[in-house]
Amino acid sequence: MNNKGVKLRDIYEASNQKDAFYLMLNMANNNAELTIDNILKLQ
Repeated sequence: MNNKGVKLRDIYEASNQKDAFYLMLNMANNNAELTIDNILKLQ
């Protein structure tokens, strides 16, 4: 999976939850403002 430049749209359009989860982790790694804690709060 290409994890460069992940966008929120990629997460919404992911074909399954596993892909969406990995996309979120990649966003967290690439964006200091999007932390794992913030992702968990979005659930």
